Amino acid sequence: MNDIGQALKFMADDGHDVVCLAAKSNPSKSISRSARVSTHGRLTIVRPWASYQFAAEFPEAAAVLARRALGRQTFDVALCVQHFNYLLIRRLLRFSRQRIPLAVLLESALRAASQETLNTRVRVMYRLRGFRDGPQFYRWVAKSADSIITCDPSEIGQLAELRIWNPRTEYVPWCTDPGRRRTRPLQDQGVAMFAGSLAKHKNPAELVAVIRRVLAETPTIKFRLATSRRSNRILLAWRNELGEGFEPYTNLTLAQVAGLLEETQYGITAAAVGGWGFIGGCWAMQTPLVLLHPNTFVQDPESVVRGWEYATPADAVNALLSDDTLQARIRKSGFSQFERFHSADAVGHRLLAVLESIR
Repeated sequence: MNDIGQALKFMADDGHDVVCLAAKSNPSKSISRSARVSTHGRLTIVRPWASYQFAAEFPEAAAVLARRALGRQTFDVALCVQHFNYLLIRRLLRFSRQRIPLAVLLESALRAASQETLNTRVRVMYRLRGFRDGPQFYRWVAKSADSIITCDPSEIGQLAELRIWNPRTEYVPWCTDPGRRRTRPLQDQGVAMFAGSLAKHKNPAELVAVIRRVLAETPTIKFRLATSRRSNRILLAWRNELGEGFEPYTNLTLAQVAGLLEETQYGITAAAVGGWGFIGGCWAMQTPLVLLHPNTFVQDPESVVRGWEYATPADAVNALLSDDTLQARIRKSGFSQFERFHSADAVGHRLLAVLESIR
């Protein structure tokens, strides 16, 4: 179960029947294959198709598969996570005899409204179906959905602008709950870690260069990388670059990644856009985080080491590792951010409020 799934599970534990449509496999998240149906109390996860790309590129076929899997179940409200799933959900809801209100959750509504966010194959498929991609497609989604949810905290002050397209646009923090909490009081000394895909916006070339210097210029002796199973060629290059200090992991669940973070002295990321799951995961597991660039997800400056304020990233790491008080402050501030805004119960309550407002 991924991080947003923890918020859905909270809603189910709160007494609501929740059905989640998902893919059996998501290579970008290291998930090789999941069961067709899994049940967690009142949360049921149904996986009618192989990959999330299939659902985005062939929404008509995916909607038919979803309808077959769901049978005659009826729903009071629907939540579409990311607007590339919107055509699928719209087609699925046509099977219903009643009108079902629909909310669309986005990592960043402004980003969706202002740039090309869809990959090339999805754009081609959308255009073949008569829909434009990028800003035009977002505006159609915003106008035709019952509610838009943005998860980007930097957009809190821009809700009025977003409400031009949909007056029911709300902010709900992104869920980064790994489904477990720290149980060990100490981390392995000299171990750094990053978890996530090696997409361009995560700046992987910069990260490996920084790690090379960190291994040479700080007490760090090992760097753990938990990434997607698509990255074998990159992992080989990183092994050649970093040598014996490099420890890669693939095909891990979210809980397993959290377990590694629990055993890690600090996390480090070069992502300036996105990468929220790893940042929130470090906060949840009370693992201090070195941030190499400002990131809109981080609202409390005391929750991370601000690497750009030091002469070099290695200096930032050395400052962290040599100061127990700084480490304790970052753990406390980061965990506070997680509990208040990004835990399953915090996000679940906010999502429920939005969904109940459009029923």
